Amino acid sequence: FYRKDGILFAGPIWDMDLSTGNVSRYYFQDRYHIYNNADGYGDKTGDSASGIWAQQEWFKTLMKCSFFSDAVKEKYAEVLKDIENLYSDGGYIDTLCLTYGESFARNYGEAGWSISRPYSDFEDETPASTFEANVNELKEWLERRNGYLKDYFNIQ
Repeated sequence: FYRKDGILFAGPIWDMDLSTGNVSRYYFQDRYHIYNNADGYGDKTGDSASGIWAQQEWFKTLMKCSFFSDAVKEKYAEVLKDIENLYSDGGYIDTLCLTYGESFARNYGEAGWSISRPYSDFEDETPASTFEANVNELKEWLERRNGYLKDYFNIQ
C-alpha cells in the first residue's frame, strides 16, 4: 500500500498465478494451506476459488466497516461484466490467446520453458500437459471464483 496525494493505493499486484488457482496442496506452511483452502483447511473442498481465506487483521477490520464493505460490493458490481468477459468464450483471455498465440507457443517451444512442470514449490504440482488445457483451467477457476464472490456480495 502507498499513499499519493492523500489517496491510499494498493499495488502493484503480483503472484497472479498463485492467486488464480495455480497453487500447491503440499507446500509446508499451515498459513499457506489456509490461504489456498487446501484439503483439510478452510471449507475442506480444496478449491481455492471458494472462500475468503487470506484475511489478515487489517482486511477483517476494514470489512467490518460498512462504508468500506459497501464500497467493495459496489465496485465489484460495477466491474462484474469485465470480470465475466475474462473467462467467457471469445472473451479477453481467448482474445489474448488468438492475438499472442504464436508468441506463447515460442515461449514453450523455442525459449525452453516447460508447460508441464511447476517452477516453484508454491505452484500446482500437476499442471496440465498443454497450454490450451492450462488456459481452460484458469478460465474455469475464474468462473468459479466469480460465482463465489457474487454469492458472497449478494450480486445477481
